[in-house]
Amino acid sequence: MRKPAVMAADHGQPNWLRWTQGRGGGGVLALAPSAALDLYNATEMDLSTREFSFNGRQFLVASARSQSGNAVGFAGGLRAVALVGGLTAGAPPVLVGLVGGVVVQLVWNWTGRADKVADAMDRAMN
Repeated sequence: MRKPAVMAADHGQPNWLRWTQGRGGGGVLALAPSAALDLYNATEMDLSTREFSFNGRQFLVASARSQSGNAVGFAGGLRAVALVGGLTAGAPPVLVGLVGGVVVQLVWNWTGRADKVADAMDRAMN
């Protein structure tokens, strides 16, 4: 992952985007969008009084459902790149990682494992 970061620096990528290179940036990009959606869905606002209410239980259950799939998909993408990455360089490992991660996440959700994780979180909070 160092080579893409060095190449981006050589081509003048802005400093504020350099964190997206590597495992840390990939993890943030894999998990943060779903966390933002879960946070948005767990927050309610009364328009007449402009008061916010946050449903922490709904947030944790929704996050368990979505983030478990994201984490499994991210790990599947990393594994796919590790298996094929030594054979090629450049765009193919990125595509292999993307396809591998999406396939693993689809299988995770299709088999109902995300719902099982959400149910386990719901039971744990009782």
